[in-house]
Amino acid sequence: MKKILLLSVLAAFMLNVTMLQASEPKNKKAKQETVQTKKEAKKLSEAEIQQLTARVNEINQMDKKALTPKERRDLRKEVRGINDKINKSADGIYIGGGALLVVIILLLLLL
Repeated sequence: MKKILLLSVLAAFMLNVTMLQASEPKNKKAKQETVQTKKEAKKLSEAEIQQLTARVNEINQMDKKALTPKERRDLRKEVRGINDKINKSADGIYIGGGALLVVIILLLLLL
C-alpha cells in the first residue's frame, strides 16, 4: 500500500512539472543588470554589512511625512535592495514551502 501511495504521489509531481525557458535579455541594460547581480552575490564583509545596516536604520528613523511620495518610494526601493544584498551574502540553505512539504510527506511514508 505504501509503495502504491508513494508511486502515485511521485507520478502526480512528475506530471505537473513545467519547463521554463531562459531567454536572452532584449536590451543591453537588462543584460548589464544581470551581470551586476552576479557580482553582488559575492559575500559582503562585516564592515560592509554594518554600513548597510546603519543606512537602513538611518532611513527608518527619518521623518517620512515631510517627503514626497516619489522620495518615499525611492527610499523603500533602497531598503529592499539593501536587504536583498544582505540576504544574498548570508550563508545557509533555503527550502521553499512546497519542497519542505514534499520532504515531510516522503519521510512520513518511508519511516
